[in-house]
Amino acid sequence: QKFRTMLIEREGLYDKTDIEYDEFGRPVAKETHQLAQANDEKNRKLREAFGIGEYDKKKKAEQKLEEAKEIERRKAELV
Repeated sequence: QKFRTMLIEREGLYDKTDIEYDEFGRPVAKETHQLAQANDEKNRKLREAFGIGEYDKKKKAEQKLEEAKEIERRKAELV
């Protein structure tokens, strides 16, 4: 483990976080972690543009619970 961390530090493998982009705004990445980071950034920009929040299981569960309560409230108003 020590040897591995020494090699990682010496080679600077995890220091490469900057992603280059071509003239069309597409990422020019060759390593998988750079491609994944560029994809996450693209998805974040799309969610922001469309007003979609991060997918959060707790938030989705709360929304479903609130929707169910609202439906029950509307049913009670009709009766």
